[in-house]
Amino acid sequence: MVLFFWVLIWKGWALWIAATKRHKVWFVLLLFFNTLGLLDMLYIFIVSKSGRVKYLPGVTSAEHVIEETEKRENS
Repeated sequence: MVLFFWVLIWKGWALWIAATKRHKVWFVLLLFFNTLGLLDMLYIFIVSKSGRVKYLPGVTSAEHVIEETEKRENS
């Protein structure tokens, strides 16, 4: 029972981050593979922190930040 709650907490947190960051591949991997929280912790503490989205001064909308970042990378 303890193991179930351990996995549930890590998986829920990792899936929430993957969904909000629109990391579809990671969402599916985290959803279907049960690694007792190890893959979830890896995603939370390493992968989700290394995002390529940079925050711009004066911009409050997350989607606007992503659009501006992609425009700058494509220029």
